[in-house]
Amino acid sequence: MKRHYHNGIKTFWLLCLMWAILIAFGYVLARASGYFIFMPLFALIAVGQTAYSYWNSDKLAIRSMDAYEVTPQQAPELYEIVQELSSIAGQPMPRIYIAPTMSPNAFATGRNPQHAAVCCTEGILNLLDRRELRGVLGHELSHALAKHANERISNQLLLQAGGQILGAAVNTRSQLLGGLINQAYGLGAQVGVMLPFGRKQEYEADKMGLVLMAMAGYDPRYAVNFWQKMSASKGGAQQNELLSTHPSDANRIKEIQAYLPNALKYYQGGNSTQSTTTTPPPTGRSTKSSRTIRANEVGNYLRK
Repeated sequence: MKRHYHNGIKTFWLLCLMWAILIAFGYVLARASGYFIFMPLFALIAVGQTAYSYWNSDKLAIRSMDAYEVTPQQAPELYEIVQELSSIAGQPMPRIYIAPTMSPNAFATGRNPQHAAVCCTEGILNLLDRRELRGVLGHELSHALAKHANERISNQLLLQAGGQILGAAVNTRSQLLGGLINQAYGLGAQVGVMLPFGRKQEYEADKMGLVLMAMAGYDPRYAVNFWQKMSASKGGAQQNELLSTHPSDANRIKEIQAYLPNALKYYQGGNSTQSTTTTPPPTGRSTKSSRTIRANEVGNYLRK
């Protein structure tokens, strides 16, 4: 997969662009009004928005799900899987949370690996077996590896800054026109930018998660089982993909199956005799690889 994961650098430059836009707008207001307090005020707003979103990303996400932190004694299987995958990826062990809802879902959040958190709902823990759960957690930890949360926050802040500037500029002429333009901007930013961007991140995490599973010695073909179960649990109800941050289950399964032959090269130590069929073995077992896997091997793979 020839995709360079420099999301940390991209996030930095996107934030710099947002700060520059807000400060420039403050400067224009200051020159027009004669009150130069606007320039440091807008700079302070930019820094404040960034700092709050960055430092509290994990807390905000966990709080929104009303999730509770669990110990290794309370969720031993969940802890073991996350610990194995984190070790393979060379990442610190994240905090583990469970959300008290039967809706099947899971997510990873946090401003950096040292402050990462993984949350699973009670619904997804009841729905999946251990092999399928590895696929879910491999996917979520891949979001953290690629720093998707930081990239998403920076894009949201940049679009928000653009909306504030556009709204302020238009409102000086007509409040009605300003309101209409703001609504159109908000809709266009979501449907045209943020939603496709979210789907792209999901596909990236799917592929990274398959490789992470395979390198840990776990059969990545069980990721297909998971998404098939997720699709069945919805009873055939599917939201329009164009209005979602996530791909449809059918498209997701199709992409995973297409990528499985690449991921299976890393399974069982990259044994050339390993079957590349996209169907899990009939025994349902996932045999761990006996090879020694370097902690930074996943990172090296991502930079190919």
